Amino acid sequence: SEGAACLVTTSSHPKVFSSGLDLKYMAGCKEKEDVLSLLMETHRLFARMLTFPIPTIALINGAAVAGGFMFAMAHDFRIMRSDFGFCQINEIEHGLPLPPGMNAVMQGKLAPKVYRDLALRAKKFSPEEALKVKMVDKIVPAKDLISEAKKLGEELAPKGEVREAYGQMKTEIYEREFHMLTNVGLRGSVFGAEKLMSMGKPKL
Repeated sequence: SEGAACLVTTSSHPKVFSSGLDLKYMAGCKEKEDVLSLLMETHRLFARMLTFPIPTIALINGAAVAGGFMFAMAHDFRIMRSDFGFCQINEIEHGLPLPPGMNAVMQGKLAPKVYRDLALRAKKFSPEEALKVKMVDKIVPAKDLISEAKKLGEELAPKGEVREAYGQMKTEIYEREFHMLTNVGLRGSVFGAEKLMSMGKPKL
């Protein structure tokens, strides 16, 4: 396609942007290769969003947790509901490590101490806190989310006319993150896959 364009991502759920990967599904997998395959597909999704050749906006209309929050961070811009919701990386509460690519996305977008508190403390960041530490670009009441996204989208859309240049610019900005997502793979993730599968087994 050609012409001005901007991608806006949001959720139809009134209070949840995304709660991340389906841990129950992953815990029910019989082979760890199935879990690793799903994680690799998630890496590819994040890599595509990071380098998508038009402007992207995550419209965070509620809770953004774990992989769902990482997906939002893979967008260029984020607008969050001011009166409800939070951002959190809670894998450590489940005893799960993060693959290198997922770590890289967050490290590339956030200050080190902010990501430390997300990853190692599983801290929940309120909309106000998220704005303060620059996780999101703006917070607005729920009733203004769509109009605010439309306003920003109309401003950004002309940049989407030069898709090749826009995509190349983003690929260069996020060169390390893209490499970690697409080339490093799932180093250290076998433990995580086995841990997930064990969560679905009955305790003796």
